[in-house]
Amino acid sequence: DVIQRIKVRMRTVIPSLAMAMRAVQISQSLDENMIGEWLDTFLLSRIGTEMLTSQYMACITARVGARPGRHGIVDDACDPAGICEQAARHARKLCMQHFK
Repeated sequence: DVIQRIKVRMRTVIPSLAMAMRAVQISQSLDENMIGEWLDTFLLSRIGTEMLTSQYMACITARVGARPGRHGIVDDACDPAGICEQAARHARKLCMQHFK
């Protein structure tokens, strides 16, 4: 229950972060590369945390009708590279919208 509440509470972090980083960039004249490096570190940590909490929740929750070859959030037929490319495109789109 605690993990699920945390996951719900964290849904607004990325849009809020994008707006805050834009404000910091303007107010402190920060270089775009510096912001990009910080965001890379932060977001990689966030992705790892999201994966671990999702796996935990999937493992402790009964999965009615779960497909064979699926263990928690892990799907044997998954294409990780494709998912990462899709996530990168989505993150780039969000950043472009907020950093205009």
